[in-house]
Amino acid sequence: MISPIQSVRASKSPVRTLVEDQLPVLRGAFVAKRILQAVPVAVEVVKYGEGDDAVELLSFVFQFGRVRGLMPVHEVGAPIWPLYEGARQFGPGDVASFLALSRKKRNQIKRYMVNLMRANVPLPFEIVSVDNDYEAVVSRVRALKRLSEEIKLSEGQEIEVTVLAAPAHGAWCSHKGLLVFVPRDEVYYGDVAPREMLQPGETYLAKVIEVGDLVCASTKALEADPWETMMIGEGSVRRAVILGRTSDGAYRVSFHPGVTGKATAPPLLSFHNNQEVMVKVLRVNREKRFILGHIDG
Repeated sequence: MISPIQSVRASKSPVRTLVEDQLPVLRGAFVAKRILQAVPVAVEVVKYGEGDDAVELLSFVFQFGRVRGLMPVHEVGAPIWPLYEGARQFGPGDVASFLALSRKKRNQIKRYMVNLMRANVPLPFEIVSVDNDYEAVVSRVRALKRLSEEIKLSEGQEIEVTVLAAPAHGAWCSHKGLLVFVPRDEVYYGDVAPREMLQPGETYLAKVIEVGDLVCASTKALEADPWETMMIGEGSVRRAVILGRTSDGAYRVSFHPGVTGKATAPPLLSFHNNQEVMVKVLRVNREKRFILGHIDG
């Protein structure tokens, strides 16, 4: 399904992108506490310590010419840390908390980090340390705290957001390096998955709806409601796209981006996601924005 939300070209960020192959640049930024930004090039398991005291942590790897940068998992911040189970659930983000997670959850966090890296969006950071061996430790958590204090947003303001990740509960985005969250029900009209509408790495216009510990925004607020112009009547046969199965064995279908419904299928027939089908419309409830139909065999 093609998203009706059009991406836009991102404005130039005021945060400086580090590309120089010079150790003095990193040292200068460390002393001046400047915020830099860069795209991670890898996710790796880094071993700290020796013998029985050794621990393994995940880290983003950055390459600043000959200088190698590491951003440990507890310095990445949301949406990577902690393992997100809800839009507003944040933990302490320290090393001990990460090590207390099960191996399964640590592997899940690694997959999230790989997806964030593939979004190819520069991440802001402050330099924690830099040595003569051309290795630096950097922190996005520190940079996000600074940015939240320096970038002042207000409710109703229109901003550009670049998508970092789009899990089921909403989209984590960046505005000039600042973290912004678009809740699932603010992505678009109807029952849509965030990733169906917003692609990681792309930039969209959004409207700020809440400013607090976490800035929340809405892309839906700047889009026309497809239910207001949709002409679909009971008894009509319409083309739809399969989105997946429902718990009762029927299919979730999309008649138009933002206009979804449920359709039963003839016995012994099965369909796959993204397959186009013809659906006979049995009931339309505009108030609840729900359509019930039956797939023509």
